[in-house]
Amino acid sequence: ANNPVFESQNGVLFNKNITTLIACPAGLSGAYVIPDGVTSIGFNAFAECPHLKRIEIPDSVTEIKDDAFEGCSIFLNFIVGYKSFAEKYCKNHHLRHTYAVKF
Repeated sequence: ANNPVFESQNGVLFNKNITTLIACPAGLSGAYVIPDGVTSIGFNAFAECPHLKRIEIPDSVTEIKDDAFEGCSIFLNFIVGYKSFAEKYCKNHHLRHTYAVKF
């Protein structure tokens, strides 16, 4: 529980400061909201999560490593901020995305 290097939230593995999302359990399904403050999504972080339908990526994310979403459903929808790094990533990789509504 007092790991000096890693932090886990609901089975999702982060670095201790919760700025890098390292790995998501393959059994995760439905929707997942990446916590605000995360700046990096690691290599293969969501690999083999075919049951995820939606991932919300906060504007704080400025890096998405190679194959972060390898093995996910082609119907996975990303919720991203307008003109955010995540929006550019989705466009460059031809991924379905919609915009987060800010109030």
